[in-house]
Amino acid sequence: PTHETSLPPRVVPTGEPIDLGEITATRGGKSRKWWQFRATEQPTFTAGPVHLTVRPGQALWLRGDNGAGKTTLLRAMAGLDGNPGLEQTHGLGASLALQRAADQLAESTVGEFVGDPDAVAALGLDPETHPLDLPAAHLRLAQLAQVFVQNRPLVLLDEPDVGLDASSRDRAHTIIAQGLRRGQAVIFTCHDESFAAEVGEYAAVSDPKFFSNRM
Repeated sequence: PTHETSLPPRVVPTGEPIDLGEITATRGGKSRKWWQFRATEQPTFTAGPVHLTVRPGQALWLRGDNGAGKTTLLRAMAGLDGNPGLEQTHGLGASLALQRAADQLAESTVGEFVGDPDAVAALGLDPETHPLDLPAAHLRLAQLAQVFVQNRPLVLLDEPDVGLDASSRDRAHTIIAQGLRRGQAVIFTCHDESFAAEVGEYAAVSDPKFFSNRM
């Protein structure tokens, strides 16, 4: 039977907009170790600058060409790759859901990975299961639950729709909507315009439309 999409009720943004200013991110450029022979350094890639404003209870869709630097910007905002991060520059704590959910694993059980028994129960997952034993869709849901239950003001989602089947996609929207309703702001990337449109059914979504493929 055809799956009928079920989306959460509309979320009303709360609080005042937060101006993040011009965001620029850099990856690479690190010197190679002596044992890596001829290559002296990794190529440097810079993304931005782009002016971003987020609002509690609202989502921002960061979109652009493949290779434009969307992931680089999200990682920089989270304080990775040698970038200072929004917590240091703006006093704004951020949680990042990496593009590959498995890259986020440091724990050996779902319960430890998510860090919230109620969130694990809501997903219908066994807290004692190893995260890598989960189907890809369930691992993605556990990852989304993890970054939202950290209760940081900003949640960064790098292609959160990848690996989701139809029913898990509905659950992903539920997790995102619950975070927005708690007053968290979300910045997400995705190439699937229908997923972004679904987010727009229950959330106010801004779209800076800034990205072209730039090196």
